[in-house]
Amino acid sequence: MENRLPIQIDKRPMMADTWNPSLTPLVLVRKTFETQDTANFFFATPQHHTFTFKPGQFVTVKADIEGQTYARSYSISSLPEKAELQLTIKRVAGGVVSNWLIDHLLPGDSLCTYGFAGDFNIVDCPPKDKVLMISAGCGITPVMAMTRHLLNGAAQPVAKVDFLHCAKDIENVIYLDDMRHMAKAHPRFQAHLLLEQIGDQSGSERTYEGLISLAHLRACCPDYLDRSVYLCGPARFMEVVEGIFRDSGFDMACFFKESFLPSNTCDATVAADAAQCTVNVPDFQVSQQVAAGSVLLDVLEQAHVPVIGACRSGVCGSCKCKVTRGKVASSSHATLTEQEQADGYVLACSSKVVEDVDVALK
Repeated sequence: MENRLPIQIDKRPMMADTWNPSLTPLVLVRKTFETQDTANFFFATPQHHTFTFKPGQFVTVKADIEGQTYARSYSISSLPEKAELQLTIKRVAGGVVSNWLIDHLLPGDSLCTYGFAGDFNIVDCPPKDKVLMISAGCGITPVMAMTRHLLNGAAQPVAKVDFLHCAKDIENVIYLDDMRHMAKAHPRFQAHLLLEQIGDQSGSERTYEGLISLAHLRACCPDYLDRSVYLCGPARFMEVVEGIFRDSGFDMACFFKESFLPSNTCDATVAADAAQCTVNVPDFQVSQQVAAGSVLLDVLEQAHVPVIGACRSGVCGSCKCKVTRGKVASSSHATLTEQEQADGYVLACSSKVVEDVDVALK
């Protein structure tokens, strides 16, 4: 997938054009580790292109692994309009692409991409004068990009940024050094850590113990009702946090969230007696017998249908396909217009097969 390129990225300042993902792959310049299972990847191009995106957005990369091409989306943690692009990737159980990148991608290797996307960003979701960032696990990456922008690159800087990150313990806090540096460099920034297990702390961050609650929220940010809130993390974590804000009377028009974890629910019920279903993809001469309730994206990938499954959580829209016969049970329609839904388009990653269906990628 990645070809090892015999080049050196020249870091001397120079005029740079904006990167076009369809023409130029990303080249890994260096890789560092944030935690034992989380790595930073710093990419550039030989032509010194700058990367234009909205802080909080993600980029979709392609990886050829053991003869199969995969697409995955990763949030960008660096600032826009720079000649270096940073992705921070965490090892996950069963994570084919994430784990492969951490274990095998080396400086000089290249990755092709589908470019930038994502509605969860600081430009399309503009902040109030005071901001509260909340994250857990690798959900910290897009909100860190937003924070860096507000502190270093925003045309109209905000007055106050509080950053609440939740983790198991201090050793599993991604961007710990960055947050401590931000606190020293920017008096309007304050980091808060909510840890399941508290050990020895030596930084400027305020530390709390336990699982997130209204009490923790009030302790770290008493004026949270007057803030814009940006949230990213595991699905269940986000549900809990959103519920806390909603129940406290928060203006949800100022509450912005994103999740890169698939939903476990669908808006239709799988028939109990539908033990087996047939998925046909006529354009690719595919006919597969699958168990009722199978995720459509999994079925298509196993049949080697060239569908792109990037975010795998109903966010990016890359796996859009059309059900021309039958129906599926879908948990997300993000990126699909009402007309597209009426025409039978679905997101394969968020759809379960509930009866015999015919599918087209058009």
